[in-house]
Amino acid sequence: MNNTISYNDDDGVWLYSSSNNSLVNNTISYNDDDGVFLYSSSNNTLVNNTISHNLWDGVCLDSSSNNTLVNNEFVNDGLFVFGSTLSNSLQNIISDNTVNGKLLGYFSGLTGGVIDGSQYGQVILVNCTGVTVQNGVFINSTVGVELGFSNNTLVNNTISHNSLYGVFLYSSSNNTLVNNTISHNLWDGVWLYSSSNNSLVNNTISDNKYGVHLWCSSDNSVANNTISDNLWDGVYLEFASDNALMNNTISDNGNHGVFLAFSPNNTLVNNEFVNNGLFIFGNALSDWLQTVTFDNTVNGRMLGYFSGLTGGVIDGGQYGQVILANCTGVTVLNGVFVNSTVGIALGYSSGNAVVNNTILYNSRYGVYLESSSNNVVMSSTISYNGDGIYLRSSSNNIVASNTVSDNSNCGVYLHFSSNNQIYLNIFAWNGNNAHDSSGSDNQWNITGIGNYWSDYNGTGVYSIAGSTGSVDYHPRPWSDTTPPTINNPSDIEYIEGTTGHSITWSPYDAYPASYEVYRNGSLIESGGWSGDSITINVDGLGIGSYNYTIVVYDKSGNWAKDTVFVTVKEAPDTDPPTIDHPADIEYVEGSTGHIVIWNPDDAHPAGYEIYRNGSLVVAGTWTGGPVTIGVDGLRAGTYNYTIVLYDESGNWVSDTVFVTVLTGTSTTSASTTSETMTSTTTAPDWPGGLAVIMVVVGAAAIAILVVLLVIMKRPRRPVDDTSR
Repeated sequence: MNNTISYNDDDGVWLYSSSNNSLVNNTISYNDDDGVFLYSSSNNTLVNNTISHNLWDGVCLDSSSNNTLVNNEFVNDGLFVFGSTLSNSLQNIISDNTVNGKLLGYFSGLTGGVIDGSQYGQVILVNCTGVTVQNGVFINSTVGVELGFSNNTLVNNTISHNSLYGVFLYSSSNNTLVNNTISHNLWDGVWLYSSSNNSLVNNTISDNKYGVHLWCSSDNSVANNTISDNLWDGVYLEFASDNALMNNTISDNGNHGVFLAFSPNNTLVNNEFVNNGLFIFGNALSDWLQTVTFDNTVNGRMLGYFSGLTGGVIDGGQYGQVILANCTGVTVLNGVFVNSTVGIALGYSSGNAVVNNTILYNSRYGVYLESSSNNVVMSSTISYNGDGIYLRSSSNNIVASNTVSDNSNCGVYLHFSSNNQIYLNIFAWNGNNAHDSSGSDNQWNITGIGNYWSDYNGTGVYSIAGSTGSVDYHPRPWSDTTPPTINNPSDIEYIEGTTGHSITWSPYDAYPASYEVYRNGSLIESGGWSGDSITINVDGLGIGSYNYTIVVYDKSGNWAKDTVFVTVKEAPDTDPPTIDHPADIEYVEGSTGHIVIWNPDDAHPAGYEIYRNGSLVVAGTWTGGPVTIGVDGLRAGTYNYTIVLYDESGNWVSDTVFVTVLTGTSTTSASTTSETMTSTTTAPDWPGGLAVIMVVVGAAAIAILVVLLVIMKRPRRPVDDTSR
């Protein structure tokens, strides 16, 4: 009572064959296995405990019956119940237990009805029939939904990130899982344990360790599901027979698409494998005997499963992988088996030949022989697989004249296999070039002829790793003297600031190793090269010219290079200059100091022209400052001065200023004279008398004076005055 039990390397509390104990008001958290583990322990009580963040189960009741859980709070874990009999699966789970803030739904003996899964943090059905669990979101518990000794339906649930399983069925039959999304659970998405006649339909099962795991379970149907990206296997059948896998899409699972281990007589129909395939394993011929129709595909080509075939030639080009079970005298040739689980597998087959095939990038094996004898594997390229060639319990086979390279585990692995001959092969740069264990009398050379080894220094014999002490007595060093080949992509030219520009080189070598990319002589990128194309992004460069040079190396140090030139140009200028609009000008003819000043602007100025009344009067280079023109010396009238400015891209702008010149007058002196001469002086009153004469003389004098003044003030004609 009132204990804090945390951070233990195993379980927080472990009760073995213990009864009538109480765990009350404890905090049990962050233990590396279970918070509380009860094995064969009954009639115990767990009340008011906080049980959180334990690695596997919050509470595990294994073969333990009639325990009582009341008002316990589970956080990021939950309850797991398991028993081989119904009696030790039955518990007294009373209300008020919670999982991540929602009710823990433990139901026993329920018949019929619908459970709204959204109300529960996890759901456990024991001895229930005809119940539907729907619309639940079961996250971060131990098991999302668990069914024991039950017959029910799970529909439209989301089940993810649980520490053990998404859905666990044990000793349960005739259950249906439909339209559920089951992902990111630590172990199995769906685990059927000793459960038969169940159906998994239209589920999405991804990113678990195993997608669907059937153990000792038969007569189940897995149909129309999408099973992808699981760490190990998409579908794993272990001691499971007479199951049907139909119309599933099985893709990108880590090891196997479907793994049949000690599981005879299963049926595969119309499944689509993508970057996956089928693998069969067993210690008896019956384990290899399945029903696999030719409408199953591997990477778009037929899955070639052949059973009991005698004689004949199989054109490997038609198949995504080939499996021979109990076949004799068959030749598989000219195939390209890429990105499956195993390229070619032989089980309990003899006298067959695997010739001239290319077998690459398969997750487990290039060529796999189990309990098969007197077969020949020759003249094939077997690279980048898990193991290149694997012989298990297989004898008297010949492996000759193959290129076996870059397989991550082993080039050739012999296990419990004897009297095989391995010669004239190239074993290069595999994780381990060869291994021979638990067999005897395997010959790694024939008279004077051994194998080529990338790690042989040219002196003495070559010892094969493994327990048998095998030796290649006539080894030869392997040295690749052929440099890579490389294409020459086109040079690139683009406008500064645009995107989507890259260089893609497609070099080739049988034994690629690494690459380097230089820009203007400086290293900008390097890395391992596995034979794929290499793409370099060249966006974001400033205006100028650049050379990009790639150097690719193979594993023997041979190299090849290529250079691509990248030119970055200035973006085209589509914006015209800007310009202000000076005020129009008005002045009296003959006055001076009249100027038009424009203040245009552009990032790339070029030139200007100024027109008066449509005729060019001046032009020149514009460097970006103001543009000025004097408008003195014009005769009376109205003139329009129009400036046109250009930038370097030819964009232009114009503005017009009107200049009005008024007529000049000298009215002050003339008026004074006139006024003097027409003042109030009185003349005699006689016809045509003096008064009339004075007026006439005065008028004449005024006219002469006006003419003289006009002549004196008349300006010289401007040299550029073309408008007159």
